[in-house]
Amino acid sequence: MKLLNLSAQQLLKKLKNKQLTSVELCKAYINQKKKYDKNIQAWEYFNEKKLLSDAKKSDNQRKKLKSLGVLHGLPVALKDIISTSEMPTKYGARINLKKKE
Repeated sequence: MKLLNLSAQQLLKKLKNKQLTSVELCKAYINQKKKYDKNIQAWEYFNEKKLLSDAKKSDNQRKKLKSLGVLHGLPVALKDIISTSEMPTKYGARINLKKKE
């Protein structure tokens, strides 16, 4: 079965059973993004370097049996209406909005 057709539950099982690493999974998603996003333009912000760095950290933690929860190592994407500390957020607007403090 193709990796990107697997459910989150199936991917997590492969991660847990060491049949897959977070880095491998992230690289598969990065390749998919590169293939299609130039036409779709679904990503406002995408930091490939950070994604792979975080995936590597997850893999290292998993090797040391230090899972941080049931979704540990699974990449996720968030709509930019959610405030984040490490990424720019536009709250779904076409213009940049600054967070009010």
